[in-house]
Amino acid sequence: MVALAGFVIPSANIIGPLMIWALKHDQSRFVAFHAIQSLRLQIIAIIPVVLMLVGLKIYGLGCFLMPVAMLIVIWVPPYALYGAYQVACGRNFEYYLIGPWVRKSMGLRGSKK
Repeated sequence: MVALAGFVIPSANIIGPLMIWALKHDQSRFVAFHAIQSLRLQIIAIIPVVLMLVGLKIYGLGCFLMPVAMLIVIWVPPYALYGAYQVACGRNFEYYLIGPWVRKSMGLRGSKK
């Protein structure tokens, strides 16, 4: 749900998972894992959007990144909501490519399968 907060409150989609991780990472590895996954997804998703905006303002080159940025703006919130739903139901969920990366960086074994 925090993924959609970014539409209403700028940068809430990054601050939300960061706060959840900061408050709960000692209590639950499950919560820490999913908060870090969400945080990395949101950061990775915002990079092309920011580059597009900077490119449009400064160089006029942002139009090359516009299709990528639009795909991200359309794709990330539903994907994040799906992940949030899976986690809220108590299921382990890994974002494609991000999940294994977070699992490895946290020193966790195994995968969701």
